[in-house]
Amino acid sequence: VLGSVAVGQRERVVLVQIGQQQLVLGVAPGSVQTLHVLTEPLAEQAGEDGDDGFAQRLHALLSKGARE
Repeated sequence: VLGSVAVGQRERVVLVQIGQQQLVLGVAPGSVQTLHVLTEPLAEQAGEDGDDGFAQRLHALLSKGARE
């Protein structure tokens, strides 16, 4: 797990790396869904807390998408 961000009380968006591939997963009680398979890595390493970099990048990408 490279990072995660809460999007609800019990829901999270999680960035995981499996081998050389990174996946964005939606995680909720009793459910894990692949939201996106990244063609280029977002992060090389997680920080100490694992959340800040991913949360900031996700917010920036969502904000960019909303403006387009």
